[in-house]
Amino acid sequence: MLCIAGLLAILLILFAGYSLFYSKKIYPGQFIGEVNFGGLSKKDAASKFSDMANETLRDQIKLIYSETGSEYSIQPSDIGLQYDVDASVNTLWQVGRGKNVFRAVLAQFLGIYRTNTHQALYTYNSIQLHEKIDSIAKEIDENAKDFTLEYNGSKFVLVDQRQEGRKLNQAELNEALLSCFESIYCPDLAFERENFKPTIAPESADSSLTLANQILDAGQITLKGADQDIQIDKDTIAGFINTQANGSKMELFANDSRIRKYSEALAKGIDNEPISSKLSILNGKVTVFTPSKDGRVLDQASTSESIKSLIMARASTNLAATDTKIITLIIAKKSPDVADSDISSLGINEQIGTAMTNFKGSPVNRVHNITVGASALNGVILKPGEEFSTLSRLGAIDASTGYLEELVIKDNSTTPEFGGGLCQVSSTLFRAAMNAGMKITERQNHKYRVSYYEPPVGMDATIYDPAPDFKFINNYTTSVLIQSKIENTKITFDLYGTKDNRKVEISTPIVFDFTNPDPPAYVETDTMAAGESRRIEKDHQGASASFNYKVSGPDGTVIQEKTFKSKYVPWQERWLVGKGTNVPTNCSNGVQDGDESGVDMGGSCPKQS
Repeated sequence: MLCIAGLLAILLILFAGYSLFYSKKIYPGQFIGEVNFGGLSKKDAASKFSDMANETLRDQIKLIYSETGSEYSIQPSDIGLQYDVDASVNTLWQVGRGKNVFRAVLAQFLGIYRTNTHQALYTYNSIQLHEKIDSIAKEIDENAKDFTLEYNGSKFVLVDQRQEGRKLNQAELNEALLSCFESIYCPDLAFERENFKPTIAPESADSSLTLANQILDAGQITLKGADQDIQIDKDTIAGFINTQANGSKMELFANDSRIRKYSEALAKGIDNEPISSKLSILNGKVTVFTPSKDGRVLDQASTSESIKSLIMARASTNLAATDTKIITLIIAKKSPDVADSDISSLGINEQIGTAMTNFKGSPVNRVHNITVGASALNGVILKPGEEFSTLSRLGAIDASTGYLEELVIKDNSTTPEFGGGLCQVSSTLFRAAMNAGMKITERQNHKYRVSYYEPPVGMDATIYDPAPDFKFINNYTTSVLIQSKIENTKITFDLYGTKDNRKVEISTPIVFDFTNPDPPAYVETDTMAAGESRRIEKDHQGASASFNYKVSGPDGTVIQEKTFKSKYVPWQERWLVGKGTNVPTNCSNGVQDGDESGVDMGGSCPKQS
């Protein structure tokens, strides 16, 4: 008994010493991959783990295709590979330190005699890794060839091209890579392809051939619409039919992608956008001058599904029990935003804002474009909370919509383009919107001062497709009608709705930082004789301007408060002159801003021809 007691005492002393020695160290036998972390402190283990992880993350992972020796590489950062140092080291540290004393002691001693291999804890992007592996597969795979069906213009025929294929086992390569991530060691990985044999049984191919031709023999498909019937012919139906191998079976299926594209194309000939009512104010009453019209839209998803179902129903052995010739299209009515019947409920009762500008002296094309643009915006109705975009409402600005070429400010020059003059429309509407107390959301001044919009200076709003735009939000609780009119050389915008006793304050613009333009510039041309000249750009004085805009509700709550700032650059006068023309070094043509006649008003500049 004394011997046993002594032996136990020795064991307890040894265990106490063992536990004391490893109290701040990882117990023996704890590995990650082939690296032993036993006996290391937490700090040393973390340092060692970090060194291993950094080396793995720094180097490319090399994959070698055994059949050809071709090499592929994966950069760890490309797949988002990251190691969790603290969590991985903590897994090693917890061995032998559990709450269960018996298991903890057992784990401590087992580490002396055997290896306990742990997985490093990490994260990665599985989708990106799959894409990397899949790109390799697409390069080296040779698909097995099997029985196929081909359409020869009148029927399907069976084609026997059976041949073995060879493919990369993507799942196996993926597992190999994950194993190397777990061990923080990624040596060169060799991989090879596997053989794949054709699987479709001849009798299954023959059966599918019979069913595919049965689908065609059932004839064309009729799509019944609201006002017309559409036929899907035999050739189109054949293009919808595909096959796939499922073990020893050849299965027929309707090609979803092709059918959806067909339905999309079908919808283009059926769908119509609704047309909202356009209103006008006549003798103080709201009247309709463009009636509303319902639109229609094809249910493309339902159409595609019906075509697929009908085609596959034709492959049934009980074909006579199903109508496989007619599909009734589902075409939904699409109501306009504003219908004729909505007029009484819109709340358009009185004028809430107006503005007028004068375009006297404008060239013929500019006047034409202003008229077309004003007409496009006349009768527009804005719902409460709706944002108005001038460019969106104008639509295409080109010859197809009636616009002519006229001068516009673009980059650092004035050039002729379709729609020149539309800024007269947007600038007038800007002022009407402010007078109504609308929330202005986008506005930009012109590059240089334009006389058509002055006075006052700084209250213009330029537009140019696709930007800049002039936008505002209807911040009333009722709808707002925009009405335009042109009388002689004046354009007016009137906004109608229901007044809500809001207060609109617009300060008088302050104009400052006046800057004179550079002296005139002359460009020689072969198209004009010596002594001939033509002014192509007028000069404009530069300046800055600002004004305050404040809208308050009946209770004094500020709805919008904004300072509009404008900076106009000085604009140099430019002339085209014939070669050999004597050009003065200093002149002042005296042409006033906004004068379009080109007549020399005094000074020594060349006369226009």
